[in-house]
Amino acid sequence: MFLGKVIGQAESDEGAGEENQSRLKVVQKLDLYRNASGPSTLAVDFLGADDGDIVIVGHPSASTESGPLPLARNLPPDQVIMGIVEARTSGPVKRRPAG
Repeated sequence: MFLGKVIGQAESDEGAGEENQSRLKVVQKLDLYRNASGPSTLAVDFLGADDGDIVIVGHPSASTESGPLPLARNLPPDQVIMGIVEARTSGPVKRRPAG
């Protein structure tokens, strides 16, 4: 599990239905001082994180103990955004879940 910052999203124009768009986010790993540390990675996003959000990223096996992930049987992801720590916006976060 690590702290990261959403810096973009991976998009596909082939075979991606509207329900699966914007689910892959590019996340930059951060150190304890929120400085970039190490390479960026792709993570599946079921929460609706936006660019600039600070998120917790982990392996899906750590999150499945609290309940099954959508698409977990069809798409076993390597990394999953497990929570939004700090949103880029200053007001309350009101997002609908991706998908």
